[in-house]
Amino acid sequence: MPNFDGLLRRLFGQSGWAPKALLGGALCFVPVVNFLAFGYLLEYAFRVKATHELDLPEWSELGWSDLFFRGLQFAAIFLATFLGPLLAGWLASGILDMLTFGMLGYLAYAPLGVMAFIAPPLFLASLHLYVRDGMFADAWNLRQTLRLAMMLGKPLLIPILAFWGLMALALPLYGFAFFLGSWVLIAYSTALFVSVSPGHQPSF
Repeated sequence: MPNFDGLLRRLFGQSGWAPKALLGGALCFVPVVNFLAFGYLLEYAFRVKATHELDLPEWSELGWSDLFFRGLQFAAIFLATFLGPLLAGWLASGILDMLTFGMLGYLAYAPLGVMAFIAPPLFLASLHLYVRDGMFADAWNLRQTLRLAMMLGKPLLIPILAFWGLMALALPLYGFAFFLGSWVLIAYSTALFVSVSPGHQPSF
């Protein structure tokens, strides 16, 4: 099982990560153009899976049209497995708050809080199923997605807390926070998935 602290040191200890991450974060602020940043993150997931190398690739190595197409795929998975559960939790919380006439206060938003911890493992599991064999249809295998998410939900607890903490602290700079947080989650979750895959010897 990879060590989260050690992985963070490796990610942020590599040379030249800051300009690449800053560009990705800046692109996240711009509608439509943000698909390029999403595509970059997906391409990074493929490279980590294939090479076990955690370095961010150079933007100049990647074709913009390929990044945009990858970004559309990333966005589709993200909408279905991350934003979808969050929206369901928000709606459930709103209904609960309405039915109790606001008497529960913040407790009414417990469903949203639960979904905030369920959505990231679902998204990462779905993303991994696509990256594993390069078959986009695999990302929509609900049974395998749920199995992987439940298997690795506990190891992902601290990284998920760190992700939401970063998003909350850097809310005005949400583009940079999202890109950095997603980069870390993808790197760590890929290391986790590789470590539990039969026949693989992780070198993270």
